[in-house]
Amino acid sequence: MMKIVMISDLHICDSTDEYIKKLYHRIDKMYEVISREMSVSEGIVILMCGDVSNYGDKILYEPAKKIYKYIQNKAGDRFIEFVMIPGNHDVCDESFTDFDGFCEQFQKDSCRFVDYNCYSKSMENMNFILANSAYRLANSPYSKELDYGNVDVDGIISNASPYLNNVLVTHHSTISEDNNDSSAIRNIPRLLDVINQNNIIYHLHGHTHGTYPHRMGNRCLSIGVGALFLASQEMGSQFNLISIVNG
Repeated sequence: MMKIVMISDLHICDSTDEYIKKLYHRIDKMYEVISREMSVSEGIVILMCGDVSNYGDKILYEPAKKIYKYIQNKAGDRFIEFVMIPGNHDVCDESFTDFDGFCEQFQKDSCRFVDYNCYSKSMENMNFILANSAYRLANSPYSKELDYGNVDVDGIISNASPYLNNVLVTHHSTISEDNNDSSAIRNIPRLLDVINQNNIIYHLHGHTHGTYPHRMGNRCLSIGVGALFLASQEMGSQFNLISIVNG
């Protein structure tokens, strides 16, 4: 048995010891909940829904490595595995090369988002479909403020499993955060058809810095998560602890 610890929008923005210690404290609090809600025999999937770095600064992946190693070490004897998707803040020098390099140090079978827009990773009864919703920002001839929010629908189809519970993971949501947000996934009509036809029962995302659960298609539930470290007055730091039992 395992549970998903869903996090997003770390926006790591400093490398000082004082800053890092503050983040360690929040991770300690997260593990207090995990220890209370989970048995030691249950494994942990740390599902990171994008924006590890901040404003595309590749230098910030160095303090991010300390944070991830701390998360890894806090698991103790538990099985722990990382699954990651990039966000728009992870586009460094118009590429995902630095994000991929960061992931390679923590994932057993690293994805290369510099080459592909979509991957799948299966664990127990779940098939995670990792669809990069920020891919058009890299090497884009269009406006960096507007050219994101699409997903590779054909890639999602080819990575869906006919035998497992498919969980679609993106950074961006399918709804706007507010009236000024134009970053929501835009190729929704075809995406909804794919969700209905491929047993995609959950859509997990970040970016909105909030939960905003809503139904997509016939039976897919879309769930967001607030920022783990970038606390807002409305919600504070947030993570989701998710169990998927028998679909």
